[in-house]
Amino acid sequence: MKKIDLLKKMLVVLVLACCTNALAQTPTKNVSLLWDSSYGMIQKDIDKEFEFLKSYFNQNPDITVNLVVFSNSIVQRETIPISGGNWEDLKLKLREIIYDGSASYEGLFNTRSEQIILVSDGKVNTDKLPNSFNRPVFAITTIPDSNIDGLRDLAISSGGALFDLSLSAKDGMQVFGDSDVPLDLVKIREATARPQQQSLGEVLISTKVEGSREEDMINTGNIVQDKRSLGYAIETIGSDEIREQDITIEQAVTGQFSNIDIKSDQNLSQFISRGKNMTILGDQTGLIVVDGVPVESSVNALTGINAPSNGPGTNIDKTILNNVSAFDPANVESITVLKGLAATNKYGTLGRNGVILITTKTATFRKAAQSDSPVVVGTTATYSGDVLSEASLPDTDYMQALKETSDVNEAFQVYLRYREKYGWSPDYFLHTASYFQSWNNTDLVKRVLSNISELPISDTSILLAQAYKYQEFGMKDEAVRVYERILELQPNQLQHYRNLALAYSESGYPEKALLLMDRMDKGHFTEILGYNGLRNTLDVEFKNLVNQQKGRLNTTYVDQKYKQNVRYRTRVVFEWNHFDTQFDLQIINPQKRYFTWSHTQTDEGLRMKQEIQQGYGLEEFFMTNADQGLWTFNLNYLGKARGDNNLPAYLKITTYQYYGQPQQTKKIRVITLDEINQNKNILKVSI
Repeated sequence: MKKIDLLKKMLVVLVLACCTNALAQTPTKNVSLLWDSSYGMIQKDIDKEFEFLKSYFNQNPDITVNLVVFSNSIVQRETIPISGGNWEDLKLKLREIIYDGSASYEGLFNTRSEQIILVSDGKVNTDKLPNSFNRPVFAITTIPDSNIDGLRDLAISSGGALFDLSLSAKDGMQVFGDSDVPLDLVKIREATARPQQQSLGEVLISTKVEGSREEDMINTGNIVQDKRSLGYAIETIGSDEIREQDITIEQAVTGQFSNIDIKSDQNLSQFISRGKNMTILGDQTGLIVVDGVPVESSVNALTGINAPSNGPGTNIDKTILNNVSAFDPANVESITVLKGLAATNKYGTLGRNGVILITTKTATFRKAAQSDSPVVVGTTATYSGDVLSEASLPDTDYMQALKETSDVNEAFQVYLRYREKYGWSPDYFLHTASYFQSWNNTDLVKRVLSNISELPISDTSILLAQAYKYQEFGMKDEAVRVYERILELQPNQLQHYRNLALAYSESGYPEKALLLMDRMDKGHFTEILGYNGLRNTLDVEFKNLVNQQKGRLNTTYVDQKYKQNVRYRTRVVFEWNHFDTQFDLQIINPQKRYFTWSHTQTDEGLRMKQEIQQGYGLEEFFMTNADQGLWTFNLNYLGKARGDNNLPAYLKITTYQYYGQPQQTKKIRVITLDEINQNKNILKVSI
């Protein structure tokens, strides 16, 4: 084996030597050596690269080398003089380089050197290689799956060449460009005409109710609850309050409830709930629920997966009652109006404009016939506080070791040591980046987190987690680059467009954000044409973008409906990176009453199907000034519907205060979901 390795090495040296003799040229006085130290380069063959440099310095024995070591940013700049072909000092420095982070080519080519030697795999993970340069670029790679096209285009357009040294010794090497290399020694995949005068020389290189009277129970959708356990005020009328002259359901409701508007030419399903919580200027109609079944509210009604919300609520029978007016008021047992965040959050964005619950006598008869059965309820009377705290960092061997270090340099060495064991795992970099954030070392956090871009990925979920983390840390430009890459990889995923638009706005590019939002609104992207799972959310965010950036944007081409903003005291947005993530979200109001929104295949199967098909995982909740006190959000992670539950999911929580107002603020937190069936506190909001 040793003899074979020796023969391979000798063959590479022989090739380089022969090329040296064939490509003699006037010695170069200075050269920039751009050395890629990204994590992916750890698999390269540095000995082949050194043979390249040895041959180069033999031909150019007296030269100034401008060494630039880079990964996600420029790590090191140093000028090293070479005299008499002695480059041992440079070789030692190159041997000591630590490979970590993802390659970024930004700012690398700002040099006045006569030539550039780029040692890199050329992979495009954050930003792209330039496709041309005004001085010769000689690119060298020893990585088999390098970005050959990108490296070749840069090299040839600049008058340089690409030397692919990733081949086995028996196959020689591949040369792209304008170098007169002996064809019997080098396998040439592609070459061009050779009018250029400059060359590199010789180098190739997720119960039962007791004590409750029937009249105290209310059907709030898919569950029957004790009114006393709701924790918020409700208004109810019974059958004795419906007059004989009320021949339509609209007449039965008119004047019976405060803050309910029904126009003379509309049916009940188009009611508008007036009040402080009504700030959306689009579809303001509320939700009707009859015996637990949602009723179509307009021409854009809930009709399955094309529902005008962040997915249809599918935890109940999806039978659609197309004409509420067809109801005989004489068959109504009770009508109840639910208001406020606590009442409407059960339905997510479907209930944001208010909910009217109608219980019919037919349903009451059916319920009496089944009175011996336990009543399924979704809440308890009072929240007990039995919940775990969400740990900011996982309890792992590497995290324990990191916590025992005394300074950031020691911690970095521990990180590198455990990287040998966990370097294949995106979670390792997400968690360690969070750890290094405590050291307030922004550059190190960026580098560690950027490693995820170097890993092979089968889908974009882990890149979403990476972008979430960048945003949590306030690294806006990095988030933009990741979102751009995600959209390029999966242009048929709805949420990626929205994410990129918001990232543009946050990074100081409101024009790009506006254009992207407007093109989405007008159906310019055929890949997501007809996708409306996030329509309400997009409407809210489009309005906020236009109005928050007023005066800085040309909005003449924007639809007029987006030019009056929405306003909320508090807006909370939950996003999950795996779109099949299952969980129970428990919301506790200031009176310690709670209810649960179940995002599972069992309770929300149709919605989850839509989320996966259209590519989104998001829900939002609003609070008003009337919702005073402490609101608590707990989450019980129930695993993925389809994905690997050995791998965690990530939840991004964005909390806006004074949304849509000049004093709007935002806070982002990213949570790891890795423990199944553990109810954990994830957020507290004080109003």
